[in-house]
Amino acid sequence: MKVFPLFSFLFSIALIGTLGGCGGGSGRSGDDGGSSLSGRTAVLVEEGTALFSLRFTGRDVNITRMGNMFEYKGVYAYAVRPDRHSAILDIKSGADGDTYCTMRDVLIVFDDAECNSGSIVSGTCTEFGPHLDPKVQGEPQPMGGWILDLSQS
Repeated sequence: MKVFPLFSFLFSIALIGTLGGCGGGSGRSGDDGGSSLSGRTAVLVEEGTALFSLRFTGRDVNITRMGNMFEYKGVYAYAVRPDRHSAILDIKSGADGDTYCTMRDVLIVFDDAECNSGSIVSGTCTEFGPHLDPKVQGEPQPMGGWILDLSQS
């Protein structure tokens, strides 16, 4: 009896089902946006003010600080949690020299079934760049209470 091929097939089906919905996936190059954030744009809003625009392509993310329109580059990881109504986003800084923007352990709870909009429950944003208040430079800022709105690029 060949149990291993059957087990392997069932595991593959379960894995595919786990990655679907809410833009889950690995963020690897070649993803089509249906299973990752690749090809999507996000706006991060705090108290009605757009703070950042994020453009996801493959594993990379282009981060634009609204207001002064300063741009950062980064690499992201995105994982949908088992409840399928929340996700974790992490952004590491790219090779921008002495400017950077990182976002760590950003927990997003989605407001809708399509996972296009959600509230950020926790996480931190740390940036270092021009035109920032000196007390913010390089200091982790809490992201709890921010809103994330996703759209297709």
